[in-house]
Amino acid sequence: MALLLVAVLIAAGGLLTWQSTAAPDLGAAPRGPDDGHTRLQIAAVMGRKAAQGLALAPHTVVTLSEKDITTVLRSSIPDPQQFRDPEGRVRDGLVVIDVRTKLGPVDITAVGRVALSLVCPADGAPDVAADVNSISAGRMPLPGWAVTQIRDRISRDIDLHGLLADAQLDPIRPYLDSVAVTADGVALGFHRPGLLQGNSPCSQPS
Repeated sequence: MALLLVAVLIAAGGLLTWQSTAAPDLGAAPRGPDDGHTRLQIAAVMGRKAAQGLALAPHTVVTLSEKDITTVLRSSIPDPQQFRDPEGRVRDGLVVIDVRTKLGPVDITAVGRVALSLVCPADGAPDVAADVNSISAGRMPLPGWAVTQIRDRISRDIDLHGLLADAQLDPIRPYLDSVAVTADGVALGFHRPGLLQGNSPCSQPS
């Protein structure tokens, strides 16, 4: 009986190790337009597209593709040795982030599913907040306490604050009025100065 119990425990440990190291099913590689090889290049393209759109209409939307999201992620990771080769995809209204890292001595692919929302901080400049809905190691979901421990750090690493604060986008950041995760990527909506956006959390005439 004791030997059977030991065998069951070894098998369970092996199953957990396999689940945590197994490659997650994330689908196709990040897709869509590639608007630059750095965050600054992407910010410049987004700023130019927004300016062109607002010249033609009172409201415009610019979209960060999965490839763009991946580039922004790689520009934001503070420790490339600890968090390696991050990629971003959009799935079911969420941004899905995968990154190679270690769980103790084990090399894993960590996957985070992140909701984005428009927020209005105290300084009044609209911003995009990232809320981590779930985190898994390989194919194994992590318990709530583990998610809570790393939620804040992941949110800081993957949000779009740095992109919006870049010089190329900062001038139009006050006119950001919407953010949505669509089938094509992350869609950022901007309005012309002077246009009141009554449905925006940062609603005010500009």
